[in-house]
Amino acid sequence: MRKRWHHRPRCPPRQRPSNSSTVGTRADANNTANTTTNTRLSLSPFFLRQFDGEAWLLARLRRTWIHSVSNGSNAVDNQGTEDNHQLRWERRPARLGYALEASYSKSPIFAPTGSSLADSALTRKAATGSLLYALTPDVALGPILGRESSEAQGQTFSGTVRGGQLRWQPNERTQLKATLKHSVFGREWELDASRKTPWTTFGLTSRRSAEATAPASATAINLGAVTRETTSGRAVFTGRRDNINLSAGLTRTTPIERLTPVTVGGSPIQRTKEYFFGTEVIHKLTPLSNLTGGLRWSRGSTVTTDTLTLSRDFTARVGLSTKLMSDTTATMGIKRQLTHNPSTNTRSESAVYVGLGHRF
Repeated sequence: MRKRWHHRPRCPPRQRPSNSSTVGTRADANNTANTTTNTRLSLSPFFLRQFDGEAWLLARLRRTWIHSVSNGSNAVDNQGTEDNHQLRWERRPARLGYALEASYSKSPIFAPTGSSLADSALTRKAATGSLLYALTPDVALGPILGRESSEAQGQTFSGTVRGGQLRWQPNERTQLKATLKHSVFGREWELDASRKTPWTTFGLTSRRSAEATAPASATAINLGAVTRETTSGRAVFTGRRDNINLSAGLTRTTPIERLTPVTVGGSPIQRTKEYFFGTEVIHKLTPLSNLTGGLRWSRGSTVTTDTLTLSRDFTARVGLSTKLMSDTTATMGIKRQLTHNPSTNTRSESAVYVGLGHRF
């Protein structure tokens, strides 16, 4: 009997919680009057339907409204929206499978306060098709081909997207998924490998993509376009009422080479590197409620031209989630982050977040 691939499209539940969060950042040393407050409100409905056990249709819309306000010497009042939409049709391979996908994303890039530059965005529009051929019951691979049109910091790029993908699943507990593409911004990839046992899960994840991210010297959402690469390992220990998650890895960002000049408001976008370690404990309070606590340590470096700046971060967070009804979940939590570097001494950030999700 031929083994069929137990592969579901990578997608969240049909309805993701709408959530808002408020983050305050202030300098603990030198100037305690500088405060930045970022408010984000996200709405993300999903539609997921299975056809005949072998095909899936996914439609996802996500919009985030952003408002950033700060006082002090660098007062700002920025407002913008962030979009991430996807439409995907996928058929799993008995012998030959395929997928068709269209995506649109936009991340705002706010101009520095007092500059004559206008706000811009990193916008990506792509349509791709892929094949997945099962060489054996355990291994499948295939090509990816498509077209992309993108815009970043006032410059427009268009071109062909090409690449390949690999799936390896020798049993229900072990799997490897890898995708490598060449887009208008260079190489991008996704890799996920995992091994499960009844009480533990071990995994390795690596991802590289073009994104909009905040330079260290800018306000919390004054963004520039960069290539972000993250590689991490994880271990999950599962008990009767408690789960313990451990993770460690490296994140690097580099300016997108096709952007000339590679700047935000005339200042070069930094190259960053961060080593991190995190731990999370999830405790089941009741059959309907979970309490989550997490700690994260990181050590990073930022390079701008010939200047190297080192930093250390520590983050603690506590969250609570509960089912209000069978299909409705409420989440809430708080976060506290401390950042230390030689130029600004210690900076603190506090956040409160709430979420409400309904699945139908």
